[in-house]
This record gives sequence, C-alpha cells and structure tokens, in this order.
Amino acid sequence: MRKLVVLIAIVALFAVPAYAEVQNVKVSGDITLRGLHRAGTNLGAPLGASTVNGGADMFFMSTVRVKVDADLTDNVSTCVRLVNEKDWGSNSASIPGVLTNSGVASPYNVGVDLAYVTMKEFLYQPLTLTLGRQPVVFGKGFIVGNNVYAWDPNNSIGANEYSTFTAFDGIRATLDYNPWTIDAIYLVISEPNSLLKLVGPSMDDTKTKTGIDMMGVNVGYKFSEYSGEAEAYYFFSRDHQSAQWPFVDPALKSELNVVGLRGSFEPIANLSLWGEGAYQFGHTLNADRFTAPTDRRDVSAWACDFGLQYIFSDYAWKPKLGGEIIAYSGEKNPTSATGKYKGWIPTPTGKFDTAIFEFLNLPTGLGYNTGDLYAPSGLTNNIQYSVFGAIQPTESIGVSARYTHLRLVRSLANDYTVDSTGAAHTRSKHLGDEVDVMMTYDYTEDVQFGLLGAVFFPGDYYDDSTGVDPDVKSTATDHRLVGSVKVSF
Repeated sequence: MRKLVVLIAIVALFAVPAYAEVQNVKVSGDITLRGLHRAGTNLGAPLGASTVNGGADMFFMSTVRVKVDADLTDNVSTCVRLVNEKDWGSNSASIPGVLTNSGVASPYNVGVDLAYVTMKEFLYQPLTLTLGRQPVVFGKGFIVGNNVYAWDPNNSIGANEYSTFTAFDGIRATLDYNPWTIDAIYLVISEPNSLLKLVGPSMDDTKTKTGIDMMGVNVGYKFSEYSGEAEAYYFFSRDHQSAQWPFVDPALKSELNVVGLRGSFEPIANLSLWGEGAYQFGHTLNADRFTAPTDRRDVSAWACDFGLQYIFSDYAWKPKLGGEIIAYSGEKNPTSATGKYKGWIPTPTGKFDTAIFEFLNLPTGLGYNTGDLYAPSGLTNNIQYSVFGAIQPTESIGVSARYTHLRLVRSLANDYTVDSTGAAHTRSKHLGDEVDVMMTYDYTEDVQFGLLGAVFFPGDYYDDSTGVDPDVKSTATDHRLVGSVKVSF
C-alpha cells in the first residue's frame, strides 16, 4: 500500500503543471511590405544545360512578425516570435506566375520563427545557456549566421532571400570571462525525415539519419584599445542527406571541419579594418556511408574576407567609403570520385553583400537553381572585389552603393563552349559585375521606406547561350528593383 501511495504521489508531482512567475513581458513586432520587379534572369546555362528561367516578373509580398519577450524569475527569460510571410494574392494552394519553389504553398500559415529559453548564471555565474530555436551569428556571420534551410517553410513567397526564417534549432552555452567569451553550440540545421531514425536498427544508425547538424566552439577576445576584437573558432558539420547544396554532387555527403580566425580594429579614428580566414577539411562520401574508399574524397578548401572602411566625420553628409575582398576556393572536377575536393562547401553563412550574385544557384526562388553542377554559385569558387560607400544627406535619408567585380578562382574541367569550327574553348573567369544602390527614408521613428536597385552585368563567362560563338557573350543583364515600407511597433 505504501508503495502505491508513493507511486501516486510521484505521478501527481509530474502531472501538476509548473507556472513561472512573470516579472516583465514585452510585445513587439513589425510589418514589412515589398514590391519587387525582376527581369533578365536568363544569363545562359554552362555545359550545355537547359536555359535557366528568364523573362520578368513583378509582384508584392508582405512579412508580419509578432515577438513576445518575457523575463521570469532566477535569471530566466523566454522569446517567441510568430511570422507570416506571403505573396499578395496567393489565396490558394499554389502561386501561379511566380518563380517559387515546387510544392504546395500555404500563404496563410503562421510559423514559429524564434522560440528559445535563456538561463543566465546557470549552475555557474559566468555561464548562460540558450535552448531552442534561436539566432546564431558569430562575427560578421561569414561562417555561421543564417540557416538557409529554414527559409520560406510554407513555400509561400517567390523571393526566398527575403524570408525571415533564418534561425537554428539548437543549444548554445556562453561563458563570459570579460574580456574573454567562449561559446559552444550544437545546431540541428536540417532534419527533413526525422522519423526515419525511429525505424532503423537503432536510434543511432547513421544510415537512417537524413539531416545536417553542426557543433563547435568560438572563442572571442575584446581588446581595451583601438576597439579591437579577435575570434578563433572550430566547427564540425555532418551532412546525412544528399545534395547539401545544388552545386555539390548529389551523390555525396560530407563531414566537414572548419577552423578560422577573425579580427577587427580601428588603428586611427574613423578607420575600421577587418579580416577573416577559414580552412575547411574533412571528406565527402557516397550516399551510402559504408561504400568502398574509392568513393571518398578528402576536402581541402579555404575562404577569406578582408575589408576596410573610413568615415569622413568632418563632412555634413557623414560619407563612408570602403573596400572589401571576399574569396572562396574552387573545385575543378566537382563530379569526380577521386582526388581532393578543393572547392569551398558552403557553411550556413549569414553574410550576403550583393543583392543578386551571392544567391546564384541557391534554392531561393530566383530561377537560378538549374541543378547543373557547373553553374556558377555565389558561395564557392569565386572572388569578389568590392568598393562601397554611403552618405546621409539628412537625418532621415540614407543612400548606400556597392560595386562588385566577380571572377572565378579556378576554371572548371569540361566547362567549355564550341565555336562554329568545332573548336572547344575554356570559359573565361570573368563572371560579371554588379551594382547595388539602396535608399532609405525614415518617415517617423517607427516607419521606414526603402528602395533597392541592383544590376548584374554578365561577364565573358556567359557566352552566347547557343554555344556557337564563344566571343559573343550574353547581353541580358539581370536586375532587381525592390521597394519596401517597414512599420515597427
């Protein structure tokens, strides 16, 4: 009888819901409306692939976000943000006439963008623990900063690069030993078929896992002078699903390590310098992890980002001027089964500096995702030389512009054109040039209007789409015009 009473007491204890005492609740959010015009996306497809989607389209989209932050007792806080994003007029289960992902659209669905718990001084005063769906950005977001797999989960917008779903499901532990900061993370980036793990021989059977996860450590230090900071990091990611990115051989999966250093400082007033370099190593595997070693390719790749900016503070319009070089190593034979894979396999980067090029060959609904392994991508095998600037004519008006010259780092094997005589010619390394101009107008403290104009001029790499004459390149420019209004509350 005593055992029965104890058992009932234990069951009752766990059955009683726990209520946290709320100290403070903050509700905020924003509504963003955009009008988009896109044209000239037909740049020609390399290696004889079919032509990518061309023509022009014009549509409107809206993003609505509501965020609730709550401070509880004992240094515990929560954050939940709900989001609806849809193209105007998408009232049915499909969106005709818009370049969007395949599948069934759900324009009226409300998704959970953020849902995490923060516990400060968790078991140890310098330790902060964050659990759940959370934003994770290190440095400028060059390596970790945006979960591209979370974009547009309802398949309801035609411009996925504007999706607000960028967070990660995971765990983050932060040790604050000012001026040192140590972060450890475990992130589940993608898990498309999580139930498959339950039907395999065991819960840990890697053959049945299909997602992508990442873990790692980031160590930062802030200097007392020159506004200096430095970071060193190590991240390990395991890809259990095929085709992590469209330009990686769909038969391969990867286990990758990334080590890197990042730093920034101001040697003199108004001058900022920054730099970051990362090395990627590990291996790719055939879709079956336990195949012969001949199906394994070791990875040896690199990426870097260096830049500077100067603010002319003595002038009324507060002009800024800067330059930046971003580069990713390239692979000559992406479909080969042997030899080292030297192309940078993209991490969940959050650093996008161009409005068009860096979204090439990504599943963003831009019409570039051709499935062609040789199609140029914005996040591998390219080098970007950029000059940028900004002015502020009034307190409420801002204008910024960026010019980027783009080239391949490495020419690709078999990526050639054939002229009228039947001779093969390797494509040029000149990918193109892009100009982006952004204007903002702060109507009030809560309302901002924006206008983005972007043009991508194809380089000599994009020859005549018929492949008849390699000296005749595509003349179709790719351009964007995006107007927006954002109201915050």
